[in-house]
Amino acid sequence: MIKYRSALQLNLNAADGTPAPAPNAPPEAVLAHILDSNPDLLASRLNEQLAERRLRQAGADHWPTVDALASSTRAESDSTNTLGSRYRNTQLGVQVVIPLYAGGGVSAAERQATAALTAANADREALAQRIDTQFSADWSSVQALRAKLAAARELVLAANQARQAAELGIKGGLRTWGDVSAAAMQQARRQADVLSLSNTLLKTQVRLLSLLPTNDPAWPQWTAAASRLSQADSR
Repeated sequence: MIKYRSALQLNLNAADGTPAPAPNAPPEAVLAHILDSNPDLLASRLNEQLAERRLRQAGADHWPTVDALASSTRAESDSTNTLGSRYRNTQLGVQVVIPLYAGGGVSAAERQATAALTAANADREALAQRIDTQFSADWSSVQALRAKLAAARELVLAANQARQAAELGIKGGLRTWGDVSAAAMQQARRQADVLSLSNTLLKTQVRLLSLLPTNDPAWPQWTAAASRLSQADSR
């Protein structure tokens, strides 16, 4: 699998200038990295492992236990007949406990641990499915929005040329100021479309990156690229 540093790199040289996670990596590689590093999914796996250990612990209560016992006592008599006598008692032994019947408590605890493990498995699978669904939707949206944004930028160039042609037509007496005004309004609408699509694309990329921990290298790269894009659009 592609290492996540290259799989989640940002395409800062895109035609529209908008940062995009993992443009050169297949979505399967990116999804695999997300499933390996998503904080919620990692916590769900740990919860599942804890449930497995509790089940093994509950099942172990059916087995015999062996304990080593040792004790030592020391005393001094205060009786008038044996005044000053000292006693010392040392005991060593092994205790074997064989569970025969515990009133169903052990079996009940085991059934409860089994149910907890089943629930943990279901929670993990549901969370993984939700992440998969969100990733697929956001990934597809990013690709579609980038295509729309590229087309919108082409329309801006066309609107700019239309306005320039209208202004030149004024000098030749072929156009009116009404034509220039209409071309300027069309140009403004096209530019607004680009800004709207850029904003939607950035929001979609944020949802995509939210599946990763905030210390992932993709986050600071995306933030820096988005900041540069915002400054460029504001000029």
